[in-house]
Order: sequence, then structure tokens, then C-alpha cells
Amino acid sequence: PFALATAATIRVGNLVGAGRGDRAAVASRVVVGLGTSFMAVCGLAIYFGRYELGEMFTAGDPEVLRAIAMIAPLGAAYQVNRSVLHYAL
Repeated sequence: PFALATAATIRVGNLVGAGRGDRAAVASRVVVGLGTSFMAVCGLAIYFGRYELGEMFTAGDPEVLRAIAMIAPLGAAYQVNRSVLHYAL
């Protein structure tokens, strides 16, 4: 996502500098859509893999795995919200 944001900054800056504000607006909307779509896929992966994620990072303690499974949907939702703010600002 950082590389996409950097590329978008350069693209929009070049278009604004060239006096093409209309195309800069389109480019910014496209990158917000692409970034949000990518992060939505990441959020879905976190949500649907919430039980496996805990096992990747812990020794398999059932309490820890349950806690991770409960918290993971919040992290999944955060991915989408973060991307909108990241790419829109």
C-alpha cells in the first residue's frame, strides 16, 4: 500500500503541476478505490483466517487462540477504514 500511495502522490502532483486538475481528481479516485479494494481483500483474509492466525504466532494455548479469534474481526474492519484514510489524505 505504501508504494501505491507514493506512486499516486507523484502522479497527482505531476497532473496538478501540468494544470490537469480534472485528471488529478480521477487519478486520486482510482487510487483510493484500488487501495481500499486491496485492503478489503486483506481484511477478508484476516477475518476468514482468524483461527489459523493465532496458531501461526502462538504455541497453541486455547485461551490465546480464542482471544485472537475474537479480536481479529476488529483488525479486519480496521484494514478497510485505515486504507480509506490513508489513500484519501
